[in-house]
Amino acid sequence: MKKTVLVTGASSGIGRATAIHLAQAGYNVYAAARRIDRTESLREYGIHPVELDITKEASLLNCINGIYKEAASIDVLINSGRLG
Repeated sequence: MKKTVLVTGASSGIGRATAIHLAQAGYNVYAAARRIDRTESLREYGIHPVELDITKEASLLNCINGIYKEAASIDVLINSGRLG
């Protein structure tokens, strides 16, 4: 069974590269960013874009609950998001 990974800050830089690398390594990857439109192109790698503003609790709960509807668990969390 594939491990599920949530990568924050996945719209660019290290977060984006990490999400792609993990997807290519066989993980089930959710790519989180404040602006989900910036992660849509990751779908070509089999990555699931999700909206997440790490500064807002409601956004965090919506993101996590959405992932749990599709995946049994989040096995790995990679925090690459930044504030501001």
